[in-house]
Amino acid sequence: MNNSKLLESNVKEKFFKCICGSHGLEIIHYTEFFEDSKANFEEFYFNCWELGRNNDNIMGFKERLRWCWQILKTGNPFADSISLSKIQIKDIINFLYNEVKDPNSPEKVQ
Repeated sequence: MNNSKLLESNVKEKFFKCICGSHGLEIIHYTEFFEDSKANFEEFYFNCWELGRNNDNIMGFKERLRWCWQILKTGNPFADSISLSKIQIKDIINFLYNEVKDPNSPEKVQ
């Protein structure tokens, strides 16, 4: 257990929605800073979300067929997968890189 006094805690979150509109990835960067810097705590959480479908977000025939085939083939839907665009991937990379980079470095992923 840490007996050092907590000076500051910081939480940064970013949510990335799947292209299909039914899943998401949430990344949380959590840090705690203590008087004794050896006790500082830093962690990343990656949460996968399955968003509820509504009538405004109906899957097309091809997507329905793909889901049916996946369920017939494996017995499971795609609840553990997420499809992201190149722009979203770059956004994830920038978010993670900016959280771990040296504050004196002006670099950014292009």
